[in-house]
Amino acid sequence: MHKTYTINGMTCEHCVKAITEEVSAIDGVDKVTVSLESGSMTIDSAGEIPFGQVADAVDEAGEYTVAQAASLDTAGHPGGRCGCGGHGHADHNAEGSGCGCGGHKHSEEAAAMHAAHADKGGCGCGGHRA
Repeated sequence: MHKTYTINGMTCEHCVKAITEEVSAIDGVDKVTVSLESGSMTIDSAGEIPFGQVADAVDEAGEYTVAQAASLDTAGHPGGRCGCGGHGHADHNAEGSGCGCGGHKHSEEAAAMHAAHADKGGCGCGGHRA
């Protein structure tokens, strides 16, 4: 199986190494590839790895958040969307609230969407703030 995730909170190669080591220790994981540049992680395994185990390993690595993504187009923002799939991103200099990746700010429309989710604990991607 090949699964893709968005990782928020990474700032350096130490972060990449810590996440790679913790996730690689999960039983059944064959290969882990973490990209600081794209904010993404892929896991190759023979069978299904429960998301809870992945989230626990990422949490053990440090102050990071993880969200499942459909593909690299929705992980780490290279396709213009984050892993939550709930909105489009503006450019890095736009006004609004950030998603936690540290690389940009949201458009007014996306900021309003996150504000609407605030009373429900967020939109579910784990990296957004209202």
